[in-house]
Amino acid sequence: MAKERDFVRTIEATYDVEGSVSAWLTNVLEAARPWYEAGAGLWGCSWQVTPAGHVTFDDFVNVGGPPVSLIDLGRAMPPEIASRAAQIHLADFIGLNSDVEPEECRRYFMAPLRPFGITDIHMINGRDVAERGVCIGSHIKRSAARRRTDPCLLARLARHMVAGSRLRARLEGRAPADEDAAAILSSSGKLEHATPVASVAEARAALRDAVLAMDRARGAERRRDPDSAVRRWRVLADARFTLIDRFESDGRRYVVACENAPARTGPARLTARERQVVALYRLGADAKLIAYELGLAHATVRVLLSRAARRVGVATPRALRSVDWG
Repeated sequence: MAKERDFVRTIEATYDVEGSVSAWLTNVLEAARPWYEAGAGLWGCSWQVTPAGHVTFDDFVNVGGPPVSLIDLGRAMPPEIASRAAQIHLADFIGLNSDVEPEECRRYFMAPLRPFGITDIHMINGRDVAERGVCIGSHIKRSAARRRTDPCLLARLARHMVAGSRLRARLEGRAPADEDAAAILSSSGKLEHATPVASVAEARAALRDAVLAMDRARGAERRRDPDSAVRRWRVLADARFTLIDRFESDGRRYVVACENAPARTGPARLTARERQVVALYRLGADAKLIAYELGLAHATVRVLLSRAARRVGVATPRALRSVDWG
């Protein structure tokens, strides 16, 4: 029987932000399990880069996998090897150990897993601008017939994971209250309440379009054309708002828009929007993925990157990735 490819369910789980990080990660993994598991369970963890430049991993959860903590395995590695592995993984949205890991790292990670029949690990890593992120992975058995999934689709899911993790941290594991709402909309996209930042015409239009797109992605399209449903459900509306469902006691559904923009980094001579786009570009995202994350047009992102390159004084947008901001 073919695996269920309801990626929308995974996106929905990323925005169920109540509870601990471990509980949130478990929900995401359970939602991803039908299409992501390769016969040997899933795992997930959060991570962050310390001021000293070290990578720390926390909140490890295991769903149906062997009783081995990858965090404990990582901690047992010599620091120089762990650092090399972390830099490889944190540079990519998607990693496959057999392709990218140093031999020493494979030995530390894979040797304890081989008795369980596991030959590799596939990983989806979502990295936030603020040097933190969330990672989920699938243990792979050589005999497992795991359906290949489009890397572009996995990268989109990774950006939803990042946004959900960031919002969960901002709300400290609770449901958004009225004071957290930049706007409240009906299920049809009608604006019921808005703060000044969400009242301007551009923001109102973007929020309405995002609510309608989200609902369409949740309809028949999620099973008829799962990839299209994911493309439709953008990560942010107007480059700053995450949409969360809220149900009233009478069963009526509303959508709460919470401010949840990624951090803006870069020189002051760039505009706020240019800094936002460049920060994501320097993580390794291309213009299409940035447009998907921010809810902007692809052409708009390309213009912003080109304009930022001119302001910084480099020949091409690609050179922005190697500029030292100081």
